[in-house]
Amino acid sequence: SCKMGSFLSFFFRQIVYRISIKMSKLFLRYSLVVLTKTLSDASRLLAKSCVESVRDESDFVSIGRIPEKNIAKMLKSPQPPSFKDGLAKSERLARYHSLKIALSTARVSEHRSEILSQLAALYANEQRYREALQLNQQALDQIELLNAPYWYYKLQWQRARLFKALGEYHNAIIAYQAAIQKLATIRQHLSQIYRNKENSEFREVLKPLFTELVELLLQQSEGPQTAAAKNDLLKTALQRMDQLKTAELQDYFQDDCTKPTTDLEQVDPLHTAIIYPIFLAKQVKLLVSIPEKQRLLKTVPATPKQLTETINTLASQLSCQTKACRENHSYRHSAQKLYDWLIRPLEPVLSKEIHTLVFVPDGPLYSIPMAVLHDGQQFLIEKYALAITPNMSITQPTTHHLSPKMLYSALTASQDHHFLPIQTYTTPMQDDFEKMFGPITTLKGQNFIHENLEQALHTPHSIIHVFSHAQFSANVSDTFIVTYNDKVNMNQLEKLIAPCNTTKCLLNCSP
Repeated sequence: SCKMGSFLSFFFRQIVYRISIKMSKLFLRYSLVVLTKTLSDASRLLAKSCVESVRDESDFVSIGRIPEKNIAKMLKSPQPPSFKDGLAKSERLARYHSLKIALSTARVSEHRSEILSQLAALYANEQRYREALQLNQQALDQIELLNAPYWYYKLQWQRARLFKALGEYHNAIIAYQAAIQKLATIRQHLSQIYRNKENSEFREVLKPLFTELVELLLQQSEGPQTAAAKNDLLKTALQRMDQLKTAELQDYFQDDCTKPTTDLEQVDPLHTAIIYPIFLAKQVKLLVSIPEKQRLLKTVPATPKQLTETINTLASQLSCQTKACRENHSYRHSAQKLYDWLIRPLEPVLSKEIHTLVFVPDGPLYSIPMAVLHDGQQFLIEKYALAITPNMSITQPTTHHLSPKMLYSALTASQDHHFLPIQTYTTPMQDDFEKMFGPITTLKGQNFIHENLEQALHTPHSIIHVFSHAQFSANVSDTFIVTYNDKVNMNQLEKLIAPCNTTKCLLNCSP
């Protein structure tokens, strides 16, 4: 009987869910087990009873598996639960009693975990963070044996927020890192669920999660830290921002964009400074990487709203095509304000050995050329070589010999009245190309059509230059270049330039 009790205890510990509805069947089977003469018969009968009970429960999930039908439901609320501030006491009590009743009747582990997480959020709403943390731990315990990344990342995210509220920042960083690590395992599911919808996993999940961690890392770097510890915190913040930027590109292009990459800090480590503006809720930070793997943090002396308004004003002024705009240099005032906010705080650390500034833009900074920033006497481009990159992990540069064979196409005529022909510069540009590359293949006017492009590209070209109108969208089918009588979307263009894959080609689009 001792062996039998030990066996039953071991077996039941392996069952993930409590089988309450079928308990009568189990008791019946158990009585048969007691009457059997051998342990092998007992184990076979008991196992059969448990399998039959689980099979009858459609909501049950076995270890290591989550039903696909539940995934979309889980991700309808991709962030940890929360309650709005200012809830009346009566409403909080009503919610509390409702959740306690639901918890008392819940039998499935993930349901109990979800309810406990909501209770933790309710306690956090009352600033009872320590008790909320205990409930969060209970929620994690409920799914300990499950392969449940869809719940786990949200619980770790909630845990990080609770530790942060308690001032336990080291534990908060660990929890944020755990949430990000688990989230990485379900990115594919997230992309599938959010595809072709107004929202995206980047805006709903990735950006808020990564930004919360980065903000905490930057905050800690400004505290009483050793120089080495501060540098490590800023390095981690840079890595997380780089992951976020990569995810932003993947979200925009609906593609993993997986190519061999190299760390931008290693390209020219002695003469380059990398400037990472980071827009937070209440302030803008400048995270800067300078030679010898040193990193520093500066706060922009303007609010995110002020900075955004000035950037938008400058972008509007630069796009103005009137004669008055060109002559009165109205953009200079905005350009100088942005220089004072973004560059001047960095001047003390930009040594004479730094010749190049690389910007990794954030938010509205994508809309302006950094070259136009002005210190009152010179443009920034007159002082430094400038580069813009979407993130710090750039595509690994490779060197290939390019045979000077070029295809030049230009929209000098158009059947679509929404896209006017481009006459200016087309002939001078062609002349310049012929001087550089010798004889080139040209498609202009009525010859610039899909069929002729396809025929011309049967012969591989090392450079393909398209001088036309274009539209770029997060939806690949809505991204296209304009030809004389049609539009060529990116899927079609990819097929057209497929012969180039046997060599190496450079595709340029202008204006």
